[in-house]
Amino acid sequence: MRATDYFFLQAIAAFFAISECAPTTSYSQKRTSLKYITLEEHYTPTATRPYRNNPVNQLSSDPSSSNGALLQNINGSRLVSLKDNGIRLQVISNNPTAEVFDKPDVVQASNNELATDISPYLDQLRGFCYLPMAYPELAAEELERCITDLGFVGALVDSHLLNGTTYDVPEYDTLWEKLECLDVPLYLHPTYPPIQTVNQTGGQYAPDKDTYTPRAAALLATTGWGWHSDCGVQFLRLWLAGVFDRHPNVKVVLGHMGEMLPYMLERSSTTLGSAKGAGVTLKEAYAKNVWLTTSAFFSLDPFTTVLRTTANDRIMFSVDYPYSKNEDGAAFMEELRNSGMVSDEEWENIAFPADTIRILVATDSHVGFGERDPIRGDDSWKSFHEVMCLAKEQDVDMVLLAGDLFHDNQPSRKSMYQVMRSLRMNCYGEKPCELEMLSDATENFQGAFNHVNYEDPDINVAIPVFSIHGNHDDPTGEGHLAALDLLQISGLMNYYGRTPESDNIVIKPVLLQKGHTKLALYGMSNVRDERLFRTFRDGKVKFYQPNTQKEDWFNLMSVHQNHHAYTDTGYLPENFLPEFLDLVVWGHEHECLIDPRYNPETSFHVMQPGSSVATSLVPGEAVPKHVAVLSLTGKDFKVETIRLKTVRPFVMKEIILADEQGMKALSKKESNRTAITTHLMSIVNELIEEAKSDWLENQAEDEQDEELEVPLPLVRLRVEYTAPEGGRFDCENPQRFSNRFVGKVANVNDVVQFHRKKAGAAKKAKDGTELPEQSFLASLSIDNVRVEKLVREFLTAQSLTILPQNSFGDAVSQYVDKDDKHAMEMFVNESLANQIKHLMDADADEDDFQNAMDQHKSKLEELFAAGLLKKTRKAKLKPKPANWDSDLDGDWGDQPGALVHSEHEASDNDGAAPLRAAPASRGRGGKAAATTRKTTGATKKASAAKGGRGKQKVVEEESEEDDDDDVIMVDSNDDGAAEEEESLFVKPTRAAKKPAAPKAAPAKKPAAAATKRAPTRAAATAASRQSKLNFSQTGAGTQPSQANGQRGKTEDLSDDEISDDDDAFEPPPLSQFGGRSRRGR
Repeated sequence: MRATDYFFLQAIAAFFAISECAPTTSYSQKRTSLKYITLEEHYTPTATRPYRNNPVNQLSSDPSSSNGALLQNINGSRLVSLKDNGIRLQVISNNPTAEVFDKPDVVQASNNELATDISPYLDQLRGFCYLPMAYPELAAEELERCITDLGFVGALVDSHLLNGTTYDVPEYDTLWEKLECLDVPLYLHPTYPPIQTVNQTGGQYAPDKDTYTPRAAALLATTGWGWHSDCGVQFLRLWLAGVFDRHPNVKVVLGHMGEMLPYMLERSSTTLGSAKGAGVTLKEAYAKNVWLTTSAFFSLDPFTTVLRTTANDRIMFSVDYPYSKNEDGAAFMEELRNSGMVSDEEWENIAFPADTIRILVATDSHVGFGERDPIRGDDSWKSFHEVMCLAKEQDVDMVLLAGDLFHDNQPSRKSMYQVMRSLRMNCYGEKPCELEMLSDATENFQGAFNHVNYEDPDINVAIPVFSIHGNHDDPTGEGHLAALDLLQISGLMNYYGRTPESDNIVIKPVLLQKGHTKLALYGMSNVRDERLFRTFRDGKVKFYQPNTQKEDWFNLMSVHQNHHAYTDTGYLPENFLPEFLDLVVWGHEHECLIDPRYNPETSFHVMQPGSSVATSLVPGEAVPKHVAVLSLTGKDFKVETIRLKTVRPFVMKEIILADEQGMKALSKKESNRTAITTHLMSIVNELIEEAKSDWLENQAEDEQDEELEVPLPLVRLRVEYTAPEGGRFDCENPQRFSNRFVGKVANVNDVVQFHRKKAGAAKKAKDGTELPEQSFLASLSIDNVRVEKLVREFLTAQSLTILPQNSFGDAVSQYVDKDDKHAMEMFVNESLANQIKHLMDADADEDDFQNAMDQHKSKLEELFAAGLLKKTRKAKLKPKPANWDSDLDGDWGDQPGALVHSEHEASDNDGAAPLRAAPASRGRGGKAAATTRKTTGATKKASAAKGGRGKQKVVEEESEEDDDDDVIMVDSNDDGAAEEEESLFVKPTRAAKKPAAPKAAPAKKPAAAATKRAPTRAAATAASRQSKLNFSQTGAGTQPSQANGQRGKTEDLSDDEISDDDDAFEPPPLSQFGGRSRRGR
């Protein structure tokens, strides 16, 4: 069990909820003097006071004691004593009253009274409930009522009933099950001997010949010895009766340093172990199911044994107030702190065990994937909902998502609804968040509500979610907004790690703290891999670090980039990231490699959670899907992996048909299709059964008795059907074969995939066109091919004359990856138009046309590779009909008739829908929006164009996913190659020229015709660019650029960026870089 999964964490949260509203404390400052949490502290409500007439109690009581008055006090001397002795939280229980064990109404009234009395002081007091233990079912019901309705954090009961009944009988399984279900502890408190023993013998330890007083006998039976040993015996009875075998997650708390159990652990384990037989051993039950408190035992001698037998995170400080004094307890803790028996961290775990940050880590949920599929349409949001339910069940402090929450950057209403529903169901709640925000939230979050959502006074966030965006749900459209912006503005998510400028990236952490654990959370949302590679290579990525107590921060980073080198620069190498990081959560890759892997070169660990839904049928997606619960304590971390249960089962197998039994001989037969089909069907049927069996095994054990409906599995059989020499395999059509499994599999159209193994030189197509090497073609499959690589390989074997090769590949990528239906058409049309115009302006001879075209094409390719070539303009669309319903009829932009093919066609539609000004930048990680870069002069020119049809036209405009976004205008009557080049390229150093005044065109149409307003060219001046984020740092402008191959720069956060406290940080050094050159490694 985790160290911080104590029942009282809800109580601790109350303290932090108040401290969040106070000014942020300094990092270097010592923890506040209110440092202790105590658990076995007593109170006597009025409902139970008439029943405290046990004869042993009366004999053992000290008449001079003032405990009676203190037991009835809540808001007077009790609270004063807490403050005076550094106790920030006290968990109170109804003082054990054995006489009310069979009076449910009295028990319920006492619980109600306690809840009412502590309600004004929840920042200092919390409660344990009492239970009517004579009636197990009623006890279970009262427990649930007190936890869910009254806000108690557990129960405290007598170790047995006054009539001698113990809790090891089967009737109490109902209560143990409820304790497991609610995940709260049962505190076993010692009690008096059974009443019949007292009545018959005058007391359990009554003297035979008045050798000692009756009071001494009563104390011997209770606080002096007897009830401590008896309470330990009651725990042993529970173990021997198999309670911990049947209920392995029950939490039991034993006070008074373990009620003698630590000292007898070895002896009892060896002598009783053989008598119990199979099942959980005593030491296993002690290690997993038991927590100890120090209540009333303030001596280092017995504590030495406790330390040797008990894990540090299972020992908790308590006082036993008012029977023991808070002053004595605080003095003991100081003595322990100075004894050298425990480290500072171990001491803090005992004094206030609330410093482990628990994070549920997931990525690539792809909500909305295949949502129109009648079988698989709900898979993505169901698995995401399971992830969020796990966050609530595991009681984590926060959720970290590493991108691609949505499958589309404009998710459907259904997808948005399901995500918002799941977040609201699992992340909102009364439990205060225990994380303390230390950095300036305005530097990490953007928008109208630029603060972390759990600090919003208008909503109750129990589990905050932090997320970066991926390549699927990146910002787009007017305002450069992402779907995550909608979730942030609604208070459901914290969207961080944005990259406003993809060629000058500044990464600044979100600083969080819980107890003494400090977390620096870094995030870098998706940037196009080739551009990001160049930005890192050029030293244009800067990382910030806190400039005080650097060694105390756990540095966690989430990224969403290619992890594998698909191309030379199409990925993010791990050694580009700075070495001060401790753990990197890697999104984008779908294969689940959840166990952290240590990189010895960079000295950090890398975790790749993978996707939670299979978006393609490849081997990496067939790996079981997991999420992880990451526990951070100081600089240490541990990972608990959890396999998802709602994921549709997926199995994949690859076979070589010729190696299958009997297939070689079958290849010699003329008609072998039926036999081959039968053989392959048997394999698929086996895979279906394997998928069902694996899914059932993954379900919870308590669900096995129910009739579970196994979802239709995903099955992929890859068949290499190259026949032996002289033979032939006649395989059935793949789709027809797949359709044989309708009602048995979810992917009814692509169950099988046939491919051949071929060797030899490059093959030519029927028209003589050379194709790539067969080795490359054989390595391709429908599911794992990358568009850029495929286009490059095919075009390398060609000889393109007009179209630039790399721009061609980019257009194909836009068509496939971004679903831009018009990308190819626009690219071809504009490439042909530009080539023709270039040839006409060049005035070349007919014999030199080929050379001129080759030179122009080469120049275009070079500039595109350097990132200077403007992308194809965005397709212009005709006005959407008034009766067009996008939800029913689909996106208007996807319709073939929506595209404007020419300027003439555009002018014909001007009357219906005037041409709008150029839109703002929408490229992922793009620079300043075009609308912010227009100058006054340009605006005046646009106004001057009114009154006649202007000759200016837009020849270049950014595509929807473009990274460079200058809107460029050119006069159609201007001459010269330089002007044409300027219409196609962005110069790296020279500012764009302002266009000349538009020339008036002769009226070619009636005056009633609508005039077309020409957009203006943006002035590329530094002053008109979008302002960069302003980060305070010492000497930031004097830092030199990194050499090629260096990791990102690191800078220190200044004092005022993290805390309002003037003493929060030491002055930062003039320069401090966390990365180091890769050349020296």
